[in-house]
Amino acid sequence: ADAGATKEVKETLMRSFPRRGCSTLVQPATEESVLERLADVPYEDLRTEFRRGLEALQARILSLTLGSGKVVGGQPLGGLALAKLLRRLVESMNSHSSGLISLGSAWDDVQYHGCEALSLELEEKIKDTFRAWADGSPLPPPCGLPMPVRDDMLARVMSDFKRRVLEDWHQRAIGSVAVQEEYLQEIHTLLDEGEVELERLNVVFAEDQLMEATDQWKVWLTQEQDASTQDVRSETLPKLLDRGLPALPVARAAREAVHLARVERIKWDGRLRALQAELRLTTADLASKTEAVNASRRLDDATLEQTREIGRLLGQVEALQSQAREAIHREKQLRDQALEAEENSRKVQREHHEALRKCEDLEASVRRYQDQVNQMKELDRIRREELAAEEIRRQARGGQPKCGCTMM
Repeated sequence: ADAGATKEVKETLMRSFPRRGCSTLVQPATEESVLERLADVPYEDLRTEFRRGLEALQARILSLTLGSGKVVGGQPLGGLALAKLLRRLVESMNSHSSGLISLGSAWDDVQYHGCEALSLELEEKIKDTFRAWADGSPLPPPCGLPMPVRDDMLARVMSDFKRRVLEDWHQRAIGSVAVQEEYLQEIHTLLDEGEVELERLNVVFAEDQLMEATDQWKVWLTQEQDASTQDVRSETLPKLLDRGLPALPVARAAREAVHLARVERIKWDGRLRALQAELRLTTADLASKTEAVNASRRLDDATLEQTREIGRLLGQVEALQSQAREAIHREKQLRDQALEAEENSRKVQREHHEALRKCEDLEASVRRYQDQVNQMKELDRIRREELAAEEIRRQARGGQPKCGCTMM
């Protein structure tokens, strides 16, 4: 039975490949030591007869390939696809499970398994790259910096990375357009989701750095001692803005810095007005006392009563001045309280905005994970249907002849 099956396979191969040939090659080298390390020997150092025979074989294979291209299921085969198909046919011949050789089934296995393996390889590469960027590795040129970076710079890096991944796919993928698109869609989805996540992380990293720089800016503005030109706290935020960061966090940080400067200017103006008012009161008090001293030097009986009246009036003036000072301090306290209330309100608004942003990020993550679960369920359903269909085809081929080869 085995001999008959082998004969049928041999006759089928001879009918499928009527043009056959054999080429013999001499040993690449005569020395045993060279043969042991043949993989490391330069091509030019091999024997001339071997190189001449190998180049003739290459030219012959190339001419045969250009003269009669192979087509399976309407799909032209390139060198890589043909090599994988032949490997699969050999594996089928060496398998003793069924004794059948089906070119259609072999081609389906080759294109599905090939696209699946390439898809898994590229998906792992994409995940590793995105993970490295998220962990702080520099982005590729022309950027060369770790995140956070400008929005346009990140978009350019992502565009170049997508282009390289898709070029790799189109160069190495085999199979029909429909099969390739089925697996390519998963890569597109992974790239799009990764880009969204990187954009989110880019904003988060920028907000963290800008928040710290804004806090230093606030401390520098509110300090009581004289400001120094060498204080690095006043330079951190401007340098960070000059570096180039995502637009939205930069706008928020700039707005916060301007607001802090506005509040401090209002406080400074309030303190200045209070000091000016106190200075005017002190000057008036000094002038009145000076006048009283001068008048006391020329007292006589007629002006004594007037002097006493002036003294009483000066006491009333001092009381009014004291009340004015209290009003000035009270006004300053109320102004500071109003500014503090405004600052607290802005702080609550910022916390509310941050909470909303985190909720949106969590909702986006939930939707993304749900989409991934749905895609995995759909792929699992499709693969179960394919396995069931393959099992039905195998059962249907149970009563057919052992060889079911078809060559186009």
